[in-house]
Amino acid sequence: MTVEELEVLITANTTQLQKEISKTQNTLSSLQKSSDKMSKGIVSGFKWIKTGISALGIGALIKKITSDMGDAVKRLDALNNFPRVMSNLGISNEDAQASIDLLSEKLKGLPTTLDDASLAVQRFTSANGNVKASTVMFLGLNDAILAGGASSEIQKSALEQLSQ
Repeated sequence: MTVEELEVLITANTTQLQKEISKTQNTLSSLQKSSDKMSKGIVSGFKWIKTGISALGIGALIKKITSDMGDAVKRLDALNNFPRVMSNLGISNEDAQASIDLLSEKLKGLPTTLDDASLAVQRFTSANGNVKASTVMFLGLNDAILAGGASSEIQKSALEQLSQ
């Protein structure tokens, strides 16, 4: 073999080696890109899961707030309607306000809500025409039912049955 032939052979082998090195670099680069995409996908997935969990917590909070707002509006409606209902029953606004004031004072710290109490007093007053007596009667019955350890549902049921 001549020197020229060796040069051609070495050049050919070097060129082939460079092609193989280039292919290997391309393959490694492709693997790196795939790995980057996958890790971004995983990180994105974790962010999505975190967002989902946060959203569930926020959703529960919003549901609770909405429920509480609905209850507050219901109570406000009941209390705003109390003087009108009493007026329709022939009771003065002063007597109606005195009833609400007494109920507010006596129900502090008890599980009975003011709107439930006002509705019960309305029912009693529609039957007997006396808001003062109805207020005192409600407070006495409420205390007796609570002293007996009854739940608020049983209390509501008992007061409704009595008013009927």
